[in-house]
Amino acid sequence: MRFLVVLDAKTPIGETYLAGNNDGTASGHPVLDCKSIDGSSYQYLVCTRDSSRSGVKQTIHVPHHAVAYILEYAKGDERPFGLVPPPEKKSAR
Repeated sequence: MRFLVVLDAKTPIGETYLAGNNDGTASGHPVLDCKSIDGSSYQYLVCTRDSSRSGVKQTIHVPHHAVAYILEYAKGDERPFGLVPPPEKKSAR
């Protein structure tokens, strides 16, 4: 399974990912495409993802209040309807 973690754009972490390293947006909120999530901490949702821009594995501790919602989907499926992918990064020549 994979998870789309939609961050609240009005929180500091949401603003940060909206301005930069996100995997798309949904209704103006940044989306992170995560391999796994762990909600066992009472303070944070621990998200593991491969950064779409750098290709580096990231583990992010997102405060629960900054998460708008989470969508779960199968690895081979298309991303859920409504997700707007980030613009393609132009290569420098």
